[in-house]
Amino acid sequence: MHVERARCFASEFVSAFQQEGCKFFTNGDWAGPGAYAWGALTDAVFDGGLIAYGPNVSACLWVEEDD
Repeated sequence: MHVERARCFASEFVSAFQQEGCKFFTNGDWAGPGAYAWGALTDAVFDGGLIAYGPNVSACLWVEEDD
């Protein structure tokens, strides 16, 4: 998938959960330079995701890449 299309999907996903009480979780630690680490959830070479958890609705956006 082209990077701009992926950014659009991610932006739409996050925007859909901009409500009070909604929290986001991921399997990665993306804070600061050199702090990139993640705990894989699939057998893919790379995977990452975002879970949105709210008072009325929850969802999961997961992506993976295999070489």
